[in-house]
Amino acid sequence: KMKDFDRSPAFKDATIKYFNEIKTGVDAEMKEVVKLSSLPEEEYDEEVENKVNDLLDKNIDRTSKAQDEFEKFQFEFATKYKFKIEDKKK
Repeated sequence: KMKDFDRSPAFKDATIKYFNEIKTGVDAEMKEVVKLSSLPEEEYDEEVENKVNDLLDKNIDRTSKAQDEFEKFQFEFATKYKFKIEDKKK
């Protein structure tokens, strides 16, 4: 359970919104991608491939938008509370 920060649920709400979008993408697009990709080779035609590509594009759009919104929120949150966001590269 994530607690409020500085008596505000904003960070928790933004995090939940982000993960809900990821889950929605899995449920709405990726399950169907897996199902279609599992079709026997003789059933996997150009129409199926196009549908898979459309679903993947839709999922990329959804998750990219959610990621952008969450990163914007994180930056604003960090600025407000004078936190430094660091990119940890391996």
